[in-house]
This record gives sequence, C-alpha cells and structure tokens, in this order.
Amino acid sequence: MDIKDLKPDTQFITTDIWNYLDQLKPDQKPLWGKMSAQHMVEHLMMLFNVSNGVVTLDLTVPEEMCNKLRRHTFQYKNPFPKNLRVGIIPEKPAPCLYETFEESKAKLKEAIDIFHSYFEADPEAMTTHPLLGDLNYTGWICFQTKHTSHHFSQFGLMEGEITPW
Repeated sequence: MDIKDLKPDTQFITTDIWNYLDQLKPDQKPLWGKMSAQHMVEHLMMLFNVSNGVVTLDLTVPEEMCNKLRRHTFQYKNPFPKNLRVGIIPEKPAPCLYETFEESKAKLKEAIDIFHSYFEADPEAMTTHPLLGDLNYTGWICFQTKHTSHHFSQFGLMEGEITPW
C-alpha cells in the first residue's frame, strides 16, 4: 500500500483532538507507561513539530526497515503496542520543556496549527519521520491520528486508537 492511496479522515486531527485535550487533566495517570499527562502532550507536540518542519530529524533506520515499518503502520489496522520502546525516545521521560501543563497544551496547539498551515502552503511538501521516512500531508495525517489517539487511550480519554483510513 502506498501512502498516496490512503484517503484519511481528517476530522480527528482537525477538530476532535481539542475535545479530548480539554478532558485531559494535569494529574491524570496513564493506564500504562511512564509519561505524565504533560510529558504526553509535549511528546505529541514534538512529533507535530517534526511533521510541520520546525524540527528536523534524520531517518534512524535503514531504508528497507523504514518501508517495512511504513507498511505495518499504514497497511494494517493493528494498534500500536502498549509500552512500545522506540530507540529515539528515552526510557525515562526527560524533564518537561514547559513550566506548566497549560503552557505545554498551548505549544501543542501551536504545533498543530503550524502543521496544517505548512501543508496548506505547500501541499506537495514532505518531512521525515525518523522511522517511517518521508511523509506527505496524507501520511502525516494518518500517522498523527493513529499516534495521538494511541496516547489518548493511554490516558483513558478514548477506547483504542483510530485508524483513519
């Protein structure tokens, strides 16, 4: 399956995401994993900043592995495993970047707004996901929906994750 063949539903990443974020409380405990609610928000912000070109990361796996991971992520509707360890993410969460939970949420909103503006300005743009390689807007919508909903389910905000295609 090629990313260009995907027809993602964009409602979650453009509209619904805010309803879920509004439900998240600073002291909310995860159902699994080590991140606090603020760590999770900043983790999502980081990946939106990769997708919107603000942060540039190199590919961290060989191209053939990248293709396999992309197929697994986009072709199958399997959820991301709980407690998934990815080498580029430290095992123990680093200190939060921002002083308050509300500031972190505001920075996530800013990163998401930049994401949409970035691809509106250049619909053919591609940015590099460190494991999946170069993704266009469609690829990032699919990844961000699946990834964000995975973390929302981690914090009990929703049941399961969304596969947007």
